[in-house]
Order: sequence, then structure tokens, then C-alpha cells
Amino acid sequence: MRTAEIIPWRGAAPTAKGDRPAPPPLRRSLADIDLHGVARRLGMEGRERRTIIMTVRRLIDRHGFPWPKTPRFLRGQRLFGAGAVTAYSIWSRDAVDQWFDDDLPPAMLAAGDARRRAMTRRALADRAKAIAL
Repeated sequence: MRTAEIIPWRGAAPTAKGDRPAPPPLRRSLADIDLHGVARRLGMEGRERRTIIMTVRRLIDRHGFPWPKTPRFLRGQRLFGAGAVTAYSIWSRDAVDQWFDDDLPPAMLAAGDARRRAMTRRALADRAKAIAL
């Protein structure tokens, strides 16, 4: 009969014989956001999961919140829109950020556009100056 030795992961704390080292934590893509991230953006961190899900579903139905990227199937049928939201749903961070940006009052959007235009003008002027020298 052969015996095997479990080799610990790099950086893992030494373990007692027979214990398995913990696997490294899995990281989601930085381009994605989960239900808890959406709840944080909505200011609903302390609420129950069911309340958060129902709020996000209403936002999808009534206010154009983006659909989750993760599919949901019920009795073999794929659900879309608000019906696809579950506790494990994942959204594109860019789409969620865009929705929150579009939700700003027009005065704040105009101020942001003016600031972006000024920054672009400055950047183009600096590049032109660097080329001319």
C-alpha cells in the first residue's frame, strides 16, 4: 500500500498531519458585480436578501435596471429580465455603473460633461504642445 503526503500551497500556514490546506480564495472578475454589490450601491446593505431581490426586480421592470448576466432556468425555460434575479445573480459592473450615472439629476450630468470636455481640451493641448516642441 502506498502512502501520500499532502504538500501545502505556497504561502499556506503549516498544517497538522492529515489536515488539508485551505484552497486559495476564488476571485470574481473585477468587471462583474454581485447582488451584495448592487445592494451596497442602493444603500440596502442591512436588508434581508429577499427584500433586495424584490427591489432589484422592481428596478428592472420599472426603471430600466440592467438584466443579470447569469441565466436562470425554471422548469426547463430560461427566465429573462426581472425573473432572472436570484441571490447568486451577477451583473456587468459597467452596465450597473452606467445605470447609476444616468440616474443623476441633469444639472450634475451637465457639470460632469463640462468637466470631461475641459479635461479633454487640456489633454489635447498638452499633446499638441509636446509634438510641436
